[in-house]
Amino acid sequence: MLLLEDTDEGTLRDYLKKSFLQLKWDVKLKFAKQLVSAVNCLHENDIVHQNLNPEDILIKGGNIKLGGFGLTKKIKKLTNAVSRIYGVYIQYADPEYLKNHQEFIRNKKSDVYSVGVLLWQISSGRVPFEFELPDFSLVQLIIEGKREISIKGTPSKYIDIYTACWEGNLKDRPSIKQVLRNIDEDNNR
Repeated sequence: MLLLEDTDEGTLRDYLKKSFLQLKWDVKLKFAKQLVSAVNCLHENDIVHQNLNPEDILIKGGNIKLGGFGLTKKIKKLTNAVSRIYGVYIQYADPEYLKNHQEFIRNKKSDVYSVGVLLWQISSGRVPFEFELPDFSLVQLIIEGKREISIKGTPSKYIDIYTACWEGNLKDRPSIKQVLRNIDEDNNR
């Protein structure tokens, strides 16, 4: 059962826009771990979110809450789903899906890609590709491997974590469980 609750600090996008300059790295790492832990919980129950983006990540009491379950599917049911780009934030969408959205079935590794982009956003405070129009040309750039650059002052281990997540080939991406282990290791340094 999923429980929906009100949040007092809005979405991740709103929170970063309003509070990013005051955020210290320990809070950014806490958010990163909470996000990865929430997605790990979904994946352990064979649930794929399919549309992770900052509008579906809510902040309550300084903690992340995952929402936006309108597109989630149990993995067993995904094989019958008809995929389409409508309603997907392309900045966070798996390049494999963008390449072949009519046949590609979003999966756990698609969520991992989105997590990588969100981890970058937590470190930068910016919307990915904020100066690009979210149109076909951006889709093509993402398919061709364009990613945001790391922000000065970001720990190298953290950069390694999110860049592994947003690998273009889904087979090269870690599982969310591995991402969680890496975040835990980074938090313990």
